[in-house]
Amino acid sequence: MLERALAERNGIAHFLVTCDADGRMSKAVRAREDCLSIVLDDTTNDRGLAMTSSFTNMVPAGQILAHTGNLGDYEPILRALASAAEAFLPKAAALASELARTGFKRACFVGSGLLVGAALESSLKLLELTAGRVQTITQPTLPLRHGPMAALDRGIRSSSA
Repeated sequence: MLERALAERNGIAHFLVTCDADGRMSKAVRAREDCLSIVLDDTTNDRGLAMTSSFTNMVPAGQILAHTGNLGDYEPILRALASAAEAFLPKAAALASELARTGFKRACFVGSGLLVGAALESSLKLLELTAGRVQTITQPTLPLRHGPMAALDRGIRSSSA
């Protein structure tokens, strides 16, 4: 897609934020005068399908770029985000470890309104990180409340989903 935009849209400057200095997009813009590329530290490059670290670092990089006119306005926001992550991640890691030990095979992520994206991304990440061993679905709150819903699994003999 980027290669096509570069070939067909002359006169448009392109700006790339990436975690992969040797990736296809980086190579496509490397020698071009109408492109600017910012490559984040190599430790942010996940090198895999589930780009959790890459995405987590590219979002604030993009937000910082959006605030280049006044970085002072964004600094307290970034510090608050970092502080929240430092408090949340150890608890989340412990809970994730505890859940993983239960051997669950299915998960439903519920989210409506502003939480739809978080529910969809959570469902996708669990599916990716378990190589499909855990079946996932995403539902908005209202349809889930008004059921019925069912999921079948040969390993489960009860009639409950």
